[in-house]
Amino acid sequence: MSEDPKQIAQETESLRKVAFFGIAVSTIATLTAIIAVPMLYNYMQHVQSSLQSEVEFCQHRSNGLWDEYKRFQGVSGVEGRIKRDAYHRSLGVSGASRKA
Repeated sequence: MSEDPKQIAQETESLRKVAFFGIAVSTIATLTAIIAVPMLYNYMQHVQSSLQSEVEFCQHRSNGLWDEYKRFQGVSGVEGRIKRDAYHRSLGVSGASRKA
């Protein structure tokens, strides 16, 4: 087990390079995680709040449309939705002759 001092020095130097590289990679990964995780959280919070305001806007608009529809329905005196007469038109039956 008597090894050559040159071989021991060479092995020590190569292990020193591997250890330095490992420490450098782990330091960079740690710093990246420290910076990236809060930035990602902030971005996701921004996206979520933007989507929430969009959903609230859409709900407001759809409620306004439903109110307008109900008001128009009350003014016109129509009960419920009038379905299309596509089937009867294809048979040649008009709406006026069917209702009479």
